[in-house]
Amino acid sequence: MRTPAKILRRHHLILALVWLVLYLMLFSPWSGGGCDQTYYYVYLSSLLHDGDLDVANDFCLSANSSGTIRDSILRPGPLGAFVDRFPIGNALLWAPFVAPVRLVGLVAGIAATAPPGWSADRFSRPYCMAASLGTVCYGFLALVLMYHVCRACFRPRDSLLAALGVAVASPLLAYTFGDPAMSHAQSAFCAALLIFLCFRHRRFDSLQGYLLISGALGLASLVRWQDITLGVIPAAFWIQAARQGRLSRRRMVAIAGLAAGGAILALLISLQLVYWKTWFGAWITMPQGDAYMQWKSPAIIDVLFSGWHGLYYWHPLLLVATIGLIVWAVRSRRNLIPISMAAYFLLSVYINASPWDWFGNASFGARRFCTVLPILALGLAAVFSRFRGASRILPPIFVTVASIANVLLVTAFVRRMFDPFFVSDLWNLREQLFWFPNWAATALVQSDAAAMALLNADCSGAMVIVLPGVVLICGLAFMMSRIGVPRSRKFATWLLMGLCASVILLNGLMLLGKSHPTKRDARLAEIISGKVSLQEAGADLDLSQPAASFLLARDSNSTATLQKCLDGIRDSYPRLWSDWILALAPGVVSDADRKAAAELTDDRSIYVPSRLASLSYEARVKGDLALERAILERGFRYNPFDMGIQDRLIESYNRKEARRPSVDRLKAFQRKVLEGRADLFFSRAGAYPGRQHALYGTFFAGPIRSLIELNRREGRTTETMEIYRKLDNLKLLGDSDRQEWQKLQGER
Repeated sequence: MRTPAKILRRHHLILALVWLVLYLMLFSPWSGGGCDQTYYYVYLSSLLHDGDLDVANDFCLSANSSGTIRDSILRPGPLGAFVDRFPIGNALLWAPFVAPVRLVGLVAGIAATAPPGWSADRFSRPYCMAASLGTVCYGFLALVLMYHVCRACFRPRDSLLAALGVAVASPLLAYTFGDPAMSHAQSAFCAALLIFLCFRHRRFDSLQGYLLISGALGLASLVRWQDITLGVIPAAFWIQAARQGRLSRRRMVAIAGLAAGGAILALLISLQLVYWKTWFGAWITMPQGDAYMQWKSPAIIDVLFSGWHGLYYWHPLLLVATIGLIVWAVRSRRNLIPISMAAYFLLSVYINASPWDWFGNASFGARRFCTVLPILALGLAAVFSRFRGASRILPPIFVTVASIANVLLVTAFVRRMFDPFFVSDLWNLREQLFWFPNWAATALVQSDAAAMALLNADCSGAMVIVLPGVVLICGLAFMMSRIGVPRSRKFATWLLMGLCASVILLNGLMLLGKSHPTKRDARLAEIISGKVSLQEAGADLDLSQPAASFLLARDSNSTATLQKCLDGIRDSYPRLWSDWILALAPGVVSDADRKAAAELTDDRSIYVPSRLASLSYEARVKGDLALERAILERGFRYNPFDMGIQDRLIESYNRKEARRPSVDRLKAFQRKVLEGRADLFFSRAGAYPGRQHALYGTFFAGPIRSLIELNRREGRTTETMEIYRKLDNLKLLGDSDRQEWQKLQGER
């Protein structure tokens, strides 16, 4: 469906303006932490900094806590080495953004007497910012491609509203701007690119069309393995073209195209298969374990309608889109294209409902459905196309209301007002939402980094975060206004060839290079599994390896041994060393080491709430209690629902002998929030038989343990025993908690 150039430019401008506003409100660059996020990134960082794909040291250099690093590296793969259990495609898509930053660092190091401090730190702000901006770019491209996909079947106005509604009123919003180190914006982009190419080359009259469609499918499969099932869509386009007689006139092109397309697809997928073969010992595997997918018991109703990140519960506009997609497919009985779209959506529901963690752990909505958003955009455009005359005002209203509601939902999720979203949870917190005018003042700036920079009166820091994305989005908008969506087949073909060449080089690196598990890796795996004792390993242990240090520290209660382990990793992994020092109880290590660790944490400060603990601790080490309290109060104004900040602020108030009314009010607020969290869990846990442990561990363990500790401090024995009783009924009571419960029962 052709659109006048003037209308097309106007719609591109609207898309760019909306994306720019959302960027200014929501963008928070990745800080280098997070388990899933680190797994996605370390492929690229290891390649750029070490020239291999041995990612163990990269994970240990990340901004994760020492506990997260320990739990990961002490879980080796089948061949004994630390393995990356996540797809490799995200790193490929980030490479055009991160590699130039690495090049700048290398050039600056050659030109200057000493390289800049950030260049050798693969998790420093420039690298993390580059990867985050890459995600913003791919999210914007996904939005534009969704618009063009819808425009192939529906009116431009309906296509514009559908693309905006599906992108802004869905999980894509949070995973483009709030958590940009995840893969969901990239998966939406790859799916939109594939469907866009299918519509553009629907006649299959050229070899380039086969190559580009196969390349897009291969890239989508590398970003998320299950997206190989997107292949049903180009297959439907091809069969539809064959039914219409378009292929019979050019049979040699069809035969050559299928062969070449199959070769391109196999080549791209081989990158993941070769990595699995090199590090897991098998060409095809399930890195998360065979029990991860529960194919015989999918939680289909829950994954769609549950308050525990159900697709339609969190984003009801997508239910309207789904209905439109199904009706469109039913009305087009002779057209395989809408039927294949609906079939792929149903297949995605089954796949996403089959993991044991169908809820996506600490997820914003049903994040795994981002791949189907381009298809749901078509369904929403089909619904909007039915509105005529005066009723045409309704679709913009629907999209606006749903988008504003989703932005508010992102706000609440980021500020930890609730975790799994239930209406009752929001209702229970209705009074607290308006107690803090300072919190409301930053509600429109939900970006952790920008909001904290503003609260610290650091305008230059906020501009450093904001300006690069503004330039990126404006640049993309300018390019589209001048050339639209690129139509050069030659350019796209060369881009695909470059991608294939990169895959061949990476495969060669893994098969012939130094990216292989070593004998030392296997030895560590034997120690971890208990086949060999630490004493038997003897000289095989290298304490400069974090895995060996963690092993020795784990199995020894000697302070001297612990100090020896810490000294072993101090030079090679200073960040890990400082995190480990700060995580230990006071008195275990010297005050000098704790002070040095606190000073190291300041080198990577990025002004996010998770940094407040380190900043406040550094102020305490320096003896500046006023500064410590000021830092905590800024964090509390930003997010009054953060339990850690509440605890530290109450402690600071007590130390500074603050006015009792302010202390008492904060304690009362803390208790009310904790009790609300506990009541919500115990009222909802029964609705998820067999999954209470996951619900508790992911969302509620921290608040409930904080409530137990608060009750202990205040001598509320009855309330504490009641919580223990409820946890015992749900089989969630740990050994230490059970001993404490029995002790309380004995005292009574």
